[in-house]
Amino acid sequence: MPQMEDKRPRTVDELVSILDKVICSGKGWLQSLPPRHDGEIPSINAAKQLAEEACEFATSVSDAIKRGNKVAAYANERLLVDRFLHAARFFEESMDVIKWSYWSIAEINQLANNAMSQGAVNQQDQAPTRKLLQGIRHWNRSEAGKDRQMTKPSGYEWHRTRRELVDDSNARLKSNYDITSTYVHPTYRGDRSPDPRQEYVLEQAGLIACSTFIICGASLIPEEDDLAAYHIDQHLLDLVETLNYFLADSVDLADTLKQWSGGMDQAHMLYLYGSMLVTFTFGREIIKGQPRFVG
Repeated sequence: MPQMEDKRPRTVDELVSILDKVICSGKGWLQSLPPRHDGEIPSINAAKQLAEEACEFATSVSDAIKRGNKVAAYANERLLVDRFLHAARFFEESMDVIKWSYWSIAEINQLANNAMSQGAVNQQDQAPTRKLLQGIRHWNRSEAGKDRQMTKPSGYEWHRTRRELVDDSNARLKSNYDITSTYVHPTYRGDRSPDPRQEYVLEQAGLIACSTFIICGASLIPEEDDLAAYHIDQHLLDLVETLNYFLADSVDLADTLKQWSGGMDQAHMLYLYGSMLVTFTFGREIIKGQPRFVG
């Protein structure tokens, strides 16, 4: 069988260009959505937030490479992976967004309380901080409507679950997380440390950002039988094409995705891609009977 020509981008300039294309598509899709607000479904609000943050970190990777700041590019790519893992988990278990929100508010509450009690808040900022803490107590009010304190972050289920995201992910993603983590915190590398490869961080950032936008987009699809009426923004369809571009070295996965999505309406196709990305990441089946791919 003749080998297929690998048309994936290889040079730094080509990879920067494709990453910027992903970012542009992601921004275009986000701009087509209504702004986030407290009244919308928590999982939809979370998907929008994660996509917005993924867009910022992907942009930071691109900007860092253009300025020659390779360490900053790797560090920002790790933060991008975090958003992808959260998005994938919430696509799989939308109710986990509630667990995430309680743990997150508990974290903010503890930070603000510690800053106030330890005298780390400037005089002019103490009133806003007290107002923040009061707002958190009201947010955490009981069923009877009474304000109440948050418990410690470690007392919430998400404190444990978030640590499992990396452990449950496939080998390639876990390796990428570990590699980029060494640039988030100071890691001694000696006086002859290898120069960080720009091609690696750019390709991974492009793939992860693209996957995050697709999963977040699929998370916004209403849970109803007739998905055909759900409007899919063209930017999301562009991202699906780009994802296939990144998967050129995973021919079986790319071909299977195309075969499965053939003849589907756009909403079903996007949901399929989201579910396959979760299966590929965590090895857990979302749609019954779909092919299983574990890295």
